Amino acid sequence: MLEPIKYTSCQLGCWAISGASAVLTFIMCFGLGKIVFMGAVFFAATVFVALGLLLGWVFCTPLAPLGGARARSLVEASAEDTSLGGVGAERYDAASEPASTQLPGEVELAGRKPEWAYASSAAGADVTAPGAIAQPRNGQADDLKKIKGVGPKLEALLNALGVFHYDQITAWGPDDIVWMDENLNGFKGRVSRDEWVAQAKALTT
Repeated sequence: MLEPIKYTSCQLGCWAISGASAVLTFIMCFGLGKIVFMGAVFFAATVFVALGLLLGWVFCTPLAPLGGARARSLVEASAEDTSLGGVGAERYDAASEPASTQLPGEVELAGRKPEWAYASSAAGADVTAPGAIAQPRNGQADDLKKIKGVGPKLEALLNALGVFHYDQITAWGPDDIVWMDENLNGFKGRVSRDEWVAQAKALTT
């Protein structure tokens, strides 16, 4: 109901502007004595019609909506993009896993890896981060989102791994950083790339 009213008001406004322009044209042409009366009327009428049609077309013609099929395709494409960090990332991780055949020196490297604690559960063992704790100290965790590159989702993942405080991050050594980079599903490499340890030290001073 409101759309026809808006359209009519827009058209009236455009024709009012063109009418005022036509009157001004007539005054300039005839009032200054440069063109005869009929010539001035002709020019004024031409301005009135042409300007009214032009303004109505530019300002009052509604934009054509997207077709239903195209709108649905855009929504589906957007949904697929937002899911890349979930199922797509898991499939990529599974496809990129190395073969089970051990390479020369792999056994030696495995023996040099530090041992981290694992919390047992009924279904198995859940991986915890280096220096992990079961609960935040005094029931109050630090705001890990103050570290550049850490958002709500990544903060929740860190809490699930047992990381709640800045001083836990500042205590990470080179091997700990490598472990964290490899075990932040969906955020691999963020610890070293964004220099979390240095940022955490700055936040604790």
